[in-house]
Amino acid sequence: MSQIYQNLPPTNGKVVLNTTCGDIDVELWSKEAPMACRNFIQLCMEGYYDNLMFHRIIAKFMIQGGDPTGTGQGGESIFGEPFKDEVHSRLRFSVRGLVAMANGGKDDNGSQFFLTLAPCEWLNGKHTIFGKVTGKTIYNLDAMGEYEVDDQDKPLYPPRILSSEVLNNPFDDIVPRDKGPAKAEVKVKVRGVKKKDLLSFADDEDAPGLAEDRMEADGEVAPKKRMVAAHDVLDDARMVRENEESIRTLEEMRRDEDAARIAAGGESEEDDGEESEEEDTKMTAADRRRDEFVQVKSKKLKKLEEQTAHDEGDRDLAEEERTARQGEMAKLKREILEMKKGARVPKLGKAEEAAPADKDAELLTEHHRKVALLKNAKRVGGARQNVTMQKLEEFKSGTIVAFRKDVKEQEKADKADKADKAEKEAATGESGDKDKKEKKDKKDKKDK
Repeated sequence: MSQIYQNLPPTNGKVVLNTTCGDIDVELWSKEAPMACRNFIQLCMEGYYDNLMFHRIIAKFMIQGGDPTGTGQGGESIFGEPFKDEVHSRLRFSVRGLVAMANGGKDDNGSQFFLTLAPCEWLNGKHTIFGKVTGKTIYNLDAMGEYEVDDQDKPLYPPRILSSEVLNNPFDDIVPRDKGPAKAEVKVKVRGVKKKDLLSFADDEDAPGLAEDRMEADGEVAPKKRMVAAHDVLDDARMVRENEESIRTLEEMRRDEDAARIAAGGESEEDDGEESEEEDTKMTAADRRRDEFVQVKSKKLKKLEEQTAHDEGDRDLAEEERTARQGEMAKLKREILEMKKGARVPKLGKAEEAAPADKDAELLTEHHRKVALLKNAKRVGGARQNVTMQKLEEFKSGTIVAFRKDVKEQEKADKADKADKAEKEAATGESGDKDKKEKKDKKDKKDK
């Protein structure tokens, strides 16, 4: 495949087709097919292909477009008549992604073109190849070739060319043709609307119905009549609109209500509002949270102080635990002091939330009470674990003491055994010497 691409001549010219499936980059062989390239570039510059659909798609073969009628029978070239084929020996349908002119026979090229989806050698010499699809845009072409079509190879939802852009034009003498005379601008006359506060009269120039009657008399088409309010046509004082003098403001109505309330022996709304504001300022939500925080911290501090006083005579208490408890007490005192000075109330941590539920029930909501009960149960479970670990340590220490006692007793027994053995060996040595002496005496007597 790489050898085939190497045999293709170099390109000169580039056009980008912006389609509904993405961009398609087309590089042109303007030297090998000058008429087809000139025709394609000028049609792109004139916007001829804009909003045209690809009216024919054959899977694994080709995609055809460029017909303004969308039937495959329309379209014309920039020359005003079909131009001849331009067949080159080095341009063959041996790879996918080639761009060629569609025709109805020999030398019958117009505006329609097609893009190949696979090699099609049987078209060599029958159609003019003038470009190729380059880069990753070839995948957009493959996606377009998978559209659903009917029995006539027409896509059910045809892809379209939204616009085209010439990036490299090898023909400097191309001048786009005029698209035709510009459409005349249509001026729309905006009819003014007059605001009326009171009744209208027939002698007024803008009276309802008067302008329409004049237009019909002059032979003009009268616009559609709009609906008119009754107070604009009837001479009835009860239907007159309220003017600014008759509209009471909200402040006046409040003053009247306050005056009536005071006359009845009550208090005005202003006094009630001031009293409610004073009550709100006395105890705000932040103050309540601060008091709650201080109470919780104070209870915890008091509990720690009681435990510290109770454990002062306990020598078995670890030094680390005593130091940690003192540090926590100092921290609680500092937080309480900051809260009393007006600091912002932080969110209670896990330790504060795990306080006994029976003591803090008055300060917590129903939800918080449930959470506290749950975490209190977890805390009780942790205490049981500590008791179990303590018993395990006691068992280990007792076992070690018993083992050491057994070792000492064994050492004493070993020493006693060694002493007995030494005495036996000593006694055995003396008896042996006596036997040897007796044997020697017997031997001497026998020799004599």
